[in-house]
Amino acid sequence: MESISAAAGEGKYVVKGIAVLCGQDVNMAFTGGTLPHTGAVSMGIYEPVRRSATVSTITAFTHRDDRLSATGAKKAATALECTAVVTVGIHIDDADVRELSILCDNFEQCCDRLIENIKERRSDRR
Repeated sequence: MESISAAAGEGKYVVKGIAVLCGQDVNMAFTGGTLPHTGAVSMGIYEPVRRSATVSTITAFTHRDDRLSATGAKKAATALECTAVVTVGIHIDDADVRELSILCDNFEQCCDRLIENIKERRSDRR
């Protein structure tokens, strides 16, 4: 099993991602803030005819990580043309709107970096 990682942000706003390659498919986990956890999981399934992905999501009760996990799964499945499972758990107690925005931006950057790292690893294998 191969793993690949990426990160974005600093301090309590850092978001870290790790991917485990499963043949052509990928499992990705993102955590961050002051209380990493599992808040939501999404599976993106690439559809070659549409050149896009269909996503299904499960969210833990009272958590709000589903938008990020769904975005990450769709982005990864489409960019990598595979099935992508994305788990997200990012939390800061009593976060205000600005802090949530920073965390969301860092998630997007981390996700993009992780996808690029996966693409590089795949091209190195060829």
